[in-house]
Amino acid sequence: MLSHEFKENILFLTGTIDENSTFPEVELPKSITVDCSKIEGINSVGVKHWINYFSTLSDKGISITFKAC
Repeated sequence: MLSHEFKENILFLTGTIDENSTFPEVELPKSITVDCSKIEGINSVGVKHWINYFSTLSDKGISITFKAC
């Protein structure tokens, strides 16, 4: 199960990214950092969700920096 917390322009992701995962649908600033240090695992369907989510953010003009991936 994937959980998240957004604090001071940092999106903290925790848990496993799989077919049951949903990414946060919150209003984000134009620049964010995604902290992956507490992601425990990701499967192939999770990779698809990951790509779709972050591609959508990028298409909206949000600059994304990944940390501890």
